[in-house]
Amino acid sequence: MNAAIQEDARESLRVESPDGATTTLSIRVARRTDAPVVLCLPAMGIEARFYAPLADALAEAGLHAAVLDLRGLGTSSVRPSRTVDFGYATIAEVDLPAAIDAVRERFPSSPLVLLGHSLGGQVAALYLARHPDADLLGVAFVASGLPWHRLWPFPVGLVVHTMSWVFPLTARVLGHFPGRRFVFAGDEARGVISDWGRIARTGRYAVKGWTGPDPERALREVRLPVLGVSLENDRFTPKPVVDHLIATMPAARVERFHYDHRAHDAPPVDHVRWPRHPRVIVERIEAWIRGLEAERRGR
Repeated sequence: MNAAIQEDARESLRVESPDGATTTLSIRVARRTDAPVVLCLPAMGIEARFYAPLADALAEAGLHAAVLDLRGLGTSSVRPSRTVDFGYATIAEVDLPAAIDAVRERFPSSPLVLLGHSLGGQVAALYLARHPDADLLGVAFVASGLPWHRLWPFPVGLVVHTMSWVFPLTARVLGHFPGRRFVFAGDEARGVISDWGRIARTGRYAVKGWTGPDPERALREVRLPVLGVSLENDRFTPKPVVDHLIATMPAARVERFHYDHRAHDAPPVDHVRWPRHPRVIVERIEAWIRGLEAERRGR
């Protein structure tokens, strides 16, 4: 543990969704009480504890950090099975608002920033579609995009397209998707992997059970500050995939950053490993947030 992060600066906060499902927010507290708080939404199949180095780095940079265990993972009370199913809509419309309420109650004087990694970014975008005027300081998408198979060159795009059919079919047959057997995510609910498959086939937020407005139409109204971060060596979410998600928000105030370890004298990272080596990305996020804070104070 980094000496700059004290044990009393680490907290766990229980979150209960309206349907009774529970999970935990892992929290790192910065020194400044009213510092911005960054709510981190993990990638598919990755538990909150994996993001501990990222949360520590954010706190060391003077930002409160909260990492949510998504439904079905880690401390979540729910586990996908043949009788338990859910998809993107449940996470975005049920779980994320509950987590945001819990973070706001814990940090009532702090502006809120969402940070979405992979699936977490897609969920954050759906939340924005539901709440285009949300009281957020900004939203950061790190290694997150809309994974349309046409955005990869041949033959990789063909592989992604095949996966978009085979993985949901496997989940329907087995009752859930055993991602670890395929070296793709974790044990996922049928709905989650089916939603991913439709997005991969269509390049759109084709989410089953969604009760909000048409996501593409609603996202065109989002004017919040957005930071899009792409990574070198990211075979799951290459730069064009990140750009495709950002393009769904043409009215947003977008900043883009591409991580190249040679240019930044940092370790090489990929889609999964970047939260373990977060220095450069945290520096970029901190600078972006400080600029937004200064702008808000100047209004």
